[in-house]
Amino acid sequence: MFEPVIAFVKAFAADPAQPCDRLWMAVGIFEGLIDDNRALLPVLEATGMDVHYEEVVDGHHWQAWRNSLGRALQGLLPVS
Repeated sequence: MFEPVIAFVKAFAADPAQPCDRLWMAVGIFEGLIDDNRALLPVLEATGMDVHYEEVVDGHHWQAWRNSLGRALQGLLPVS
């Protein structure tokens, strides 16, 4: 299921670029991809992006991102 994501991350890590100014990552510590997300963090930061990374005590399901969505939107959207 995650093969396309893993392929994208490997390609990005091999030739990183700054695709956006800010990025928010909320990762469940019980996710199968937790180690991959941890390894990707310094690659993303090295591009110059403003990266917010948080680990939540959860897995990979909607409750995990639901609880972070409000903070993510506040952190990513410009204040008017």
